[in-house]
Amino acid sequence: MRKTHVCPKCQHNRILLIDSVPDMGEVSTEIRRLHIAKIFVGESYFGNEKATTAGALTAAMCRSCGYTELYAENPGSVPIDGKYVREVVGPEQKAPYR
Repeated sequence: MRKTHVCPKCQHNRILLIDSVPDMGEVSTEIRRLHIAKIFVGESYFGNEKATTAGALTAAMCRSCGYTELYAENPGSVPIDGKYVREVVGPEQKAPYR
């Protein structure tokens, strides 16, 4: 949708491209950018978990029906930490039956 500028649900051609999807912080006045993943980076000296975020989100939204697609910026840069982010590999694609 962000490349074709056409909604796959209703075929409307007016799309909003949203560069930063907001997320509310702990305080109602704090607005920060939403990310796709929480990343484990280790433990502190006292055993507390240290984490960060990766994959800032952008969005494309249809002006007619409201259908929305989320996209992660730089998906290749989201690290696989084995705790919160794991990679699975599906089956290999097979050649068409002849």
